Amino acid sequence: MSISDYLSGIMHAGSQIMQIPTIGCLIVLTLLVSFCVGWLVVEFFAERRHFKINHVETIARMRASDFSSIGDIIRESALLADQKKRLLVVVDNMGLRDDELYALAQIEIAKGERMYKRRVNLTDMISKIGPMLGLMGTLIPLGPGIVAMGQGKVEILSQSLLIAFDTTILGLVSAVVAMVISRFRKTWYGQYSTVMRSLFMCILDEAEAAREKGVQLPFQAEGHTRKDLERAREQAAGRDTALRNGHVSGGNAASLHDYAAQGAMIASGPVQDAMAASTAMQARDAQGAVDFQPPEVGAFAAAPFGAEGRA
Repeated sequence: MSISDYLSGIMHAGSQIMQIPTIGCLIVLTLLVSFCVGWLVVEFFAERRHFKINHVETIARMRASDFSSIGDIIRESALLADQKKRLLVVVDNMGLRDDELYALAQIEIAKGERMYKRRVNLTDMISKIGPMLGLMGTLIPLGPGIVAMGQGKVEILSQSLLIAFDTTILGLVSAVVAMVISRFRKTWYGQYSTVMRSLFMCILDEAEAAREKGVQLPFQAEGHTRKDLERAREQAAGRDTALRNGHVSGGNAASLHDYAAQGAMIASGPVQDAMAASTAMQARDAQGAVDFQPPEVGAFAAAPFGAEGRA
């Protein structure tokens, strides 16, 4: 036996060994896609169809009411339970310094967006792996099938073709369904992130306005919130150090009040609200967050909370 025949035999054996794992992975992928479809349906009926919040109206109510009523407005709104929880963390700790409160808001946004990203990454992965596994499941049995055809063994050929077609179909169907799920979720989560960023900006503005009036603001850091608060203080301290060392220009020392006037446009209408939210947050980041490094955010929001798209 020549070296070429020996190597060919090794490659053939290796490719045939991969047939069973490939088929097994495709079956698992199909079951996973079925689970994701059920998950999407539950998510729609449990959350999405109840997400009827008019964030322009909610922001107008928050600005028109006393700061002590902001928490009640959020609790009574049509926001999702997880969104209310993250907003209330910031509301319950409005007594922090401007930069610490801003850092805490970014941390809460990052935690929410990481959760959204994990969900989308699952179906994105399936949509990419499905066709690859389908192609592998198609090519692996074709080799023995072609050999069998040359030997006149039609039964082996037909069995090989059947496996090839079945694996191709499973791979493509899994990929298509996963891609549709990802598309729906990216649209939903993008809307969630935009609303959350607008509401966080309004809370920060109200905290700044109340602080200027000398109002005693709440501070109730507990449990996991305390850990987030410690991170926020570390990040704020890092930015202060950068300011003292001259790494940030003087304009970057502006407080949240510097963009409050732009944020006042929020209640004027849907289009103006989106433009004002985007402009105000970008102005705030350009003025005060150059050396500020929060966790990964910005995967879904159309208007980034951080001008640098901090990842």
